[in-house]
Amino acid sequence: MSIDSAPSGLTTETHTPTDKTGLDLGAWLAKGSLVVVLVALVIVFTLINGSTFFSSDVLRLVLSTQATVGVIALAVTVASVVGQVDLSVAGVMGGSAGIAALQAADGASSVVAIASALLYALVFGLANGLLVTYARMGSIIATLATGTIATGVGLAIVGPETITTTSAGFLNLFSSTVGGIQTAFFILVALTIGATTVLQGSLLGRRLFFVGQNKDAASLLGIKVRRLTIGSMGIASLLAGFAGVMLTGQNGGASVTQTGGYLLPAFAATFLGTSAIVPGRFNAVGTFIAAYVLGTALIGLNMAGVPQWSSYLFNGGLLIVALGAFEVVKLRKARAAKRASVSAASAGVSHA
Repeated sequence: MSIDSAPSGLTTETHTPTDKTGLDLGAWLAKGSLVVVLVALVIVFTLINGSTFFSSDVLRLVLSTQATVGVIALAVTVASVVGQVDLSVAGVMGGSAGIAALQAADGASSVVAIASALLYALVFGLANGLLVTYARMGSIIATLATGTIATGVGLAIVGPETITTTSAGFLNLFSSTVGGIQTAFFILVALTIGATTVLQGSLLGRRLFFVGQNKDAASLLGIKVRRLTIGSMGIASLLAGFAGVMLTGQNGGASVTQTGGYLLPAFAATFLGTSAIVPGRFNAVGTFIAAYVLGTALIGLNMAGVPQWSSYLFNGGLLIVALGAFEVVKLRKARAAKRASVSAASAGVSHA
């Protein structure tokens, strides 16, 4: 069977007969699990913090401030789809943020500032892709190295200080508001829709997932594994760079070294996102919701007066939980597929 004929983008699955009502209920609960968690968090923190948490002001704050986390998490998601771990996203994000701030502060147009930052990001994305394909390096080591280099190059170009900008045109792209919500949120929504359209609804998306599942099999089917891997790593870095540009626009400035704290939340949102919408698979909508689950929890904890160091424990603990959930779902799907194969084989023997 070719990848083109597999509607899910991986392989076709045969399901054994089961109770349809129970199956549908379980599927809906799995798909909507993060929404349930998000609602539960809102209820819990409203009870703890009172009406100050359950208010339009807090809602607008969460939607606006988590947009940058959502974009860099999408970057991690795109790389993860093809089976790569991109640890360079935070370094690329910081360098791009600094370059965008420097360009805008020097009077460059918004187009030039953004294009310069994205070109910088693309260089490291292509380097990542070449290292993991042609040089056959493991993505963890390769991207850890390129992320460190990205930070160093950014410091060489921009310097260690925070660069501020008052360029109204640049700032308005990301920090102007619609209904009190910064445009950065709506940009994240657009990027999520675009990523979902490609990953879940196109032949390209199915091929990307197949590369992530089994590179050797994908190559035997004629899929350009190297080309798709390099392209995905390039897109991931472009998204990371754009997250840096967005951060600069929202804050009115940036420094190259301020983005290290975004790495863990990005991975936590990516892997937590696999527990919903399309359980067991990296998906943009799941990542989007998970980013806001994370943001809601952190803001709720801050409002409750929890010490600042607890956010590090929360992010690290959530990543462990997310990775655990991802592995459990994968194991359950593998067992279900094995049972289905055995049942199909048994049925074939009985009718022979």
